[in-house]
Amino acid sequence: MTMPGDEAGKPEIYLFDGDLPETVDAIEAVLVERDPQICQRDGVLYVELPGGPIRANAALLRIRTMRVVHFYKLDLTRRVYIKPVDPALRYFEALLRKAEWKFPALKTGGASEDR
Repeated sequence: MTMPGDEAGKPEIYLFDGDLPETVDAIEAVLVERDPQICQRDGVLYVELPGGPIRANAALLRIRTMRVVHFYKLDLTRRVYIKPVDPALRYFEALLRKAEWKFPALKTGGASEDR
């Protein structure tokens, strides 16, 4: 679930067990809004870079998302509190498999599969 931004202007996403579809949708929404270099073509996500577009993988999407979002998780080990976390790759693997996105279409040709 996405919450209002903090003092640095980054939105917040809170990670809860059993909330994978909603979290993936929240990640997609933030990336569509805040990372215009992510685009799609033929059921594949790409990142448009100055040297040309590259195919996105889960690790790349996680790094790009962490630049624009704060992630938090409920921690019950001591007392109940929210702690900052690095999101698991499973969220971004699920985003890649979603295959129906709101990202804009890839504008340039010649996407590299190898980079």
